[in-house]
Amino acid sequence: MISIITSIFSNDISKNFFSSILEQKKETFELIILTNNISSMLANKINEIEGNSNIKLQVIFTTRKIGFNESIIEGIKLAKGSHAVIANPEEPLSKTFVIDATKIINNNKEVDIFEFKASFKGFEKWTPKKRCNLKPNYPFLISEYPKIVAFSFPFISNKIFKVSLAQFVSNKTTYIETNTHLSMQFLYMLFLYANIYMYVDIPYLGILIKKEDLPNYLNFYKEWKDISSKYFLENKLLQEIEYSQIYSTEIMIPALYSHKRLLTVPIRFGTTKNLSFKIYEKNNRLRIQNFPSFKYTNKYMLLNLLETEYLNKSHPPNEWSRILKIFRE
Repeated sequence: MISIITSIFSNDISKNFFSSILEQKKETFELIILTNNISSMLANKINEIEGNSNIKLQVIFTTRKIGFNESIIEGIKLAKGSHAVIANPEEPLSKTFVIDATKIINNNKEVDIFEFKASFKGFEKWTPKKRCNLKPNYPFLISEYPKIVAFSFPFISNKIFKVSLAQFVSNKTTYIETNTHLSMQFLYMLFLYANIYMYVDIPYLGILIKKEDLPNYLNFYKEWKDISSKYFLENKLLQEIEYSQIYSTEIMIPALYSHKRLLTVPIRFGTTKNLSFKIYEKNNRLRIQNFPSFKYTNKYMLLNLLETEYLNKSHPPNEWSRILKIFRE
């Protein structure tokens, strides 16, 4: 059984999300909702769901809005399924999601983390190029094929993971709290302790990014500092996490912070121009202080890939708007 965990800390209820939950037929699954919403609209949706015998519903009311990582941990504590997914309550699931996901899980029960083809929505429809050639539907031992960690997309939204692994990880460290689902800390803790990974070349789970999802860039760097320190302490996957960090800081964050639709809201951390320059300077300092010989010594930089060519040098903010075009499928 799959556990779908979602959090609703807004008065806005997505009717499409709940309609998509009710459309899941035949297969039994669990829906865990964390919320501080006591509206009649949500109550009506809960009542509709309770009328479906194939949906095991748990609703946890909180007295306050809790952070993204905290909501994952609280949901995982209650999950009864073998695997879980963190669902965005604004993004409807496909009509056959539970059937398809259950089939994949049942055929590959040993897999700790499933990653689905990345497909972005919200700020624009963007399907990125594949980052490396991964054989689809094949269970890889991460210890024998560590490049998985280097080339996984740094988002938890397109992943399904074992509940037992997540429960173990939730007790291993404290997490930096953030309100955005673009937080990476829990995902990379899963990768640190996972054994088996599988890539599925179908975008079953879209990555929805709106302007309110844009992360506080200071928290973003704090998360990466914490992630790196955990991998260093375990002395595992060091080149992989180094490459993943550079990819996130010099491709994904600049792509988001240069997109017009994401910057229509006033930036809390200064003007857009100043903020872009701060990120650019921060990235350059990281290269010099933490990764001085990155492009020469990191084994993944030796691969002949479009992104390694791009990461071979720093790019100023006036070049960031080209990122999505360069890496579009």
